[in-house]
Amino acid sequence: MGKYRAAIVGCSRIGGFIDNEVRGSHVVLPYSHAAGYTACENTDLIACSDLRTDVMLKFGTQYNIDQSQQYTDYKKMIDIEKPDILSVATQPEIRSEIILYALSKGVSAIYAEKPLSASMDQAQEIFNAVEKNQAIFNLGTNRRWDNGFTILKNLISNGDLGEIKSITVFGGGGLFNSSSHWIDLIMYLNSDNKVLSVQGDVPGVGDMIHNNILSDDPEGFGILHFSNGVKGYYCSSGVHHEVKVVGDKGVVNVLNNGLTWALDPVPYDESNLNPGDPNSNSFPKFEHESATLKLIEEIVSQLDGVQETKGGIRAARDATEVIFALIQSELTNGSKITLPLKGSKIILERNISARKPKFS
Repeated sequence: MGKYRAAIVGCSRIGGFIDNEVRGSHVVLPYSHAAGYTACENTDLIACSDLRTDVMLKFGTQYNIDQSQQYTDYKKMIDIEKPDILSVATQPEIRSEIILYALSKGVSAIYAEKPLSASMDQAQEIFNAVEKNQAIFNLGTNRRWDNGFTILKNLISNGDLGEIKSITVFGGGGLFNSSSHWIDLIMYLNSDNKVLSVQGDVPGVGDMIHNNILSDDPEGFGILHFSNGVKGYYCSSGVHHEVKVVGDKGVVNVLNNGLTWALDPVPYDESNLNPGDPNSNSFPKFEHESATLKLIEEIVSQLDGVQETKGGIRAARDATEVIFALIQSELTNGSKITLPLKGSKIILERNISARKPKFS
């Protein structure tokens, strides 16, 4: 396999330091972009860019990047360093301009944080540019590279659970920075079948929009109607980080943010109805590995022409479309919004300050 040069725009939490927040939890490290590139045998992290020089100095010390390769101007970094892979670990408001510039300068692969962009016009522009340049693209919706969810997706697509009736995720948080993970997971588990329409409930979002400017990241939930008849339910109910897949031959419950995986037959076997006990069910055993590292290794593999990605620009664009369709549904009294979404001019523009990373 080849050795590829990687650079990062956005040196804060998910860019380089979030490992310090989750160390000691069930999250498998490496977790941040920079830690992933450092752990990958086929990538060299050679440069970084951030507006905050103090954060970059800490980042450079952590990841052995000389101050001469730390840039406050990401364009200058791309022009001089010419990375093969660019990570865009910023907030969504500025993500599209960075991705589009990188693609225009011949960067071969993009690893961007989610969601794809701050508007549907931006999402489509990125999609067109990635397709035109035949670039490789992965979005940081890491559960696509989680071994447990890959097994669950295969159980669904192979018919082991029978006819799928529903895929339900209990999530929470803002639609852009948190729910984007879970919406993408619903789509991934259903093999990225086309979403025909959505219905959403996004309380208070109308008060956040003025002249098409969305000034905050709203919480919400909704229903995804897929072309293969499956319904996806995204629920913001006070229960977090749980997934339930219902088929006519089996039901899978994923509890405690992926710590417990339970497969129960249909009809239920009462002697086996204890999803809280990981030893009481027949869900296949698997090894927990770093999803970030697997995502990066997949980019490397695709650069080598070996393997197609589990993600890709189409999945990234389509999940972003669902977010804006959920908002549009709320603005039209909960009506069913048919996709593709047409005429959406809403753009996320928040007045927020960057959070200081946990450096140790």
